[in-house]
Parts: sequence; structure tokens; C-alpha cells
Amino acid sequence: MSNFPRELTVRPQWISWRLEVRNNKPTKTPINPKTGGYARTNDLTTWASFSEAVAYYHAHKRNGISGCGFVFSENDPFCGVDLDGCRDPETGEVEPWAREVIARLNSYTEISPSGRGVHIIIRAKLPKGGNRKGKIEIYDRARFFCMTGHHLPGTPTTIEDRQTELEALHRQIFGAQKAPAQAPQQAPAEPLPLSDRELIDKALQADDGCGPDPGRIDRLFRQSGLMRPKWDERHYGDGRTYGEATVEKAIAETVEFYRLPAGEKGQKKAGEATISGILSEIADLGPDAPLAEKLKRLSALVPRLARLSHLE
Repeated sequence: MSNFPRELTVRPQWISWRLEVRNNKPTKTPINPKTGGYARTNDLTTWASFSEAVAYYHAHKRNGISGCGFVFSENDPFCGVDLDGCRDPETGEVEPWAREVIARLNSYTEISPSGRGVHIIIRAKLPKGGNRKGKIEIYDRARFFCMTGHHLPGTPTTIEDRQTELEALHRQIFGAQKAPAQAPQQAPAEPLPLSDRELIDKALQADDGCGPDPGRIDRLFRQSGLMRPKWDERHYGDGRTYGEATVEKAIAETVEFYRLPAGEKGQKKAGEATISGILSEIADLGPDAPLAEKLKRLSALVPRLARLSHLE
């Protein structure tokens, strides 16, 4: 294990790993070399130095520890490109598509533990828009590579700056990223309109419901103290706003129609609960309300609006 670039071995971002079977599938599990417990790729306190990881491997390789791994972090300049199923472990022959990627990035490259893939380590940041497609995976944080030190002949032994090359490769694989469209700015909603008030009134009379109404859920939500500009920001590649996706999720998770208890007293009680739960409970929330309270109200509000929108 002496063939790793020094740039990696001087960093305390190493773990050990072993194969575990989960859901009938072999999984590479990160192990903390300092404790023998599980390591986490988002918790640097569970990582160790290179020498500690190597020592743990040698001490426990007969007990299932398979090797050492390097954890990519947002605080380091490295990015890993994993090309899977591209190499014949018997002949060492690398498939043409993988050879092209290796040549374009032209940086430290090693053979994966299975012998059927390669890892390329470069100095770059992963562009937005995707990191996994087919036999290619690209990571620059919160992941680890099972390192071998088995350098691929004909490639550099050093880690090179390849930001421009990675961006070009990323565009080729995942497509060019479109600039996000500016979400229309919507002014705060007017007081609850008559049509929506009628919807609440119907909650006092309806026996069953019909289909959901995303537009109505959105209008009712805008009356609450929880409404913020983030609701209209586009957060998804298909152009959906945060609010649209939240409403869709709420409707998808609503599996029951809203039903009122029979009888005048039952209808009155349910009606009060509906109005109290959706209007009164959120009327006191202002811009300075604690974030935890806003999130608590939000988690209860949206599904209830979804159920309410099922009413005729």
C-alpha cells in the first residue's frame, strides 16, 4: 500500500472497509479504524489517518476487513471518478469507452478491488446536474472509494487539476445545465376568497369527497403565516417549484377521503376542528416565529389541506 499519492495519505480522511450482505446484496461497509465501529462519510470524527487505517487492515484482514478507503469531503480539493465493469481482470484489457475517459482526465488512476473497474482521482469540484449514470459515478464529498494502490500502468502517479476536463465530461454524460427559470413573484394572497370559504363550509355538509385540487391547496396555504418566498422558488430540474412539489407529495400521501360524523352535532364538532385546525392554529404565526414552530405547523398543515381539497 505504498503507491498512493502523498496528497491523499497526508490527510486524516481514511477508513477501513469490509463486505457485508444487506438485502441479499454485498455492500462495502465503512469501518472506523480507531474504534472498530461503523464509520460515516459525513462525520470526520469516524475517520482516521492513513497509517491507522493500514494498521487496522493488517491487524484484522483475517477477520473480514478487506482494505482501506479514502473519504471525499467538501473541505478537500479532490474528486473521484469510478468507472465500473470496464476492465477484464484476467487480461487487464480496458474497454474503449473507459480508456477514453481515462485519457481525457489523465490523472492518478488505480484498479478497483474487484479488478473489473478503475478509480480516477482528480483535483476538481463536481458540477451540478448529476453524478451517476450507467457505469460512471462521480463524487467529491460524502462518499468513499475503496482504494487499492494498484496503479493502472500508463497513467500519471500524481493527482492533476482537471476542472475544465471534468466539466466537459459531465456535459457529455449528463447534458448541459439550463439556467433555472425565474419563478414569477407572487404578491401575498388576499384575504380568503369566497370560493375557498365555501370549500370550508362544505366540510360541514359533505358526506364524502372527490379528486384533489392542487390549486386550491396552494391558495389556502398562502393565507397562512407559513407562506415564504421559498414556496415559489424552482428547486427541481423539471421546473417545479418547492411549493408545487410539496403539494404533490401531500396529495400523493393522502390515502383517505375526508368524512364527517353523521348528525348535526357531529358535523358541528368536525367543522370546528377543521376551521380551528387550518385557520386559527396558524393565524398567530408571523415572520418572527421560531423556525421549529414553523416547521411543526407546516408538517401538519399541508396534509390536512390536501384532505380538505378532496371535498366537492
